[in-house]
Amino acid sequence: MKQIIFAALVGSFFFLTSCDSTKKTAAIQSAMATAPGITNNKWKLIELHGKSVNKMEKDPILTLMQSDNRYGAYMGCNSLGGTYTLLGKGKIKFDAGMSTMMACPDMSIEDGFKQIISEVDNYSIINNVLSLNKGRMTTLARFELAKDEANTNSLNGSW
Repeated sequence: MKQIIFAALVGSFFFLTSCDSTKKTAAIQSAMATAPGITNNKWKLIELHGKSVNKMEKDPILTLMQSDNRYGAYMGCNSLGGTYTLLGKGKIKFDAGMSTMMACPDMSIEDGFKQIISEVDNYSIINNVLSLNKGRMTTLARFELAKDEANTNSLNGSW
């Protein structure tokens, strides 16, 4: 009798846990379904190696162009660029690429981004936030979808 009660309790536990995980999975899938695509958008860097990026004079931006599989980035001083490959199911690979070589007072964001770009092997987009990850558990950088600058410039109006 104890074995039957134990089996019923274990079965109930697994049933309840699977229902909870199904709800979480459905919520994540719903958020991802309405998310913008990774390509042809400007992504503003908000976190690098788990540390928030302080407000800068010009926002650090990453753009992935779909037409030629090239990425471009500005991380505070120099421009970086190269190619990327989307491997399906959130997998991505970046080539090291090239960068301009200006000397800048603070190269920490730039150097950090150059370091992680070759380590990234997957990404996710949830609630307009792009996460570049290594493996399943390590987020290397996070970006938010940049607002369209064309709609916010001061030249709008009648001429």
